[in-house]
Amino acid sequence: MPNDSEDNGSDPYRELVELKELYIRGEYMAAANFSTESDMFEDEICALKAKAFLELAKAGSVEKEPAQLQKAVEYARAASELSQRGIYSNSAVKTEAVLTLSELAHRLADYYKDMASDEQQSILP
Repeated sequence: MPNDSEDNGSDPYRELVELKELYIRGEYMAAANFSTESDMFEDEICALKAKAFLELAKAGSVEKEPAQLQKAVEYARAASELSQRGIYSNSAVKTEAVLTLSELAHRLADYYKDMASDEQQSILP
């Protein structure tokens, strides 16, 4: 079996440990955007990145600005998708991502409903 680290200069074990450390330190953006040169630990990496995206979505769900809420929607979708990959697929992460997505959708709907109502009131005599 070929050694992945000799083929392309990467060390898959070091990459996995680095990703775990980012997640443990709460550096969720860095963990979510972490890229590897090897796919040796793809299942583990997907699981950690799903959890990182979920944390970003939850943090973004308390924001007030629609652009920030929309970004949280993107994070929740990524968490949902990644949570179902590989042998470490995690229905709890998927469920929490979907619930967060639902909450975000309601908040955005309320925002746009209020905005439309305000506009209607400004044009009606």
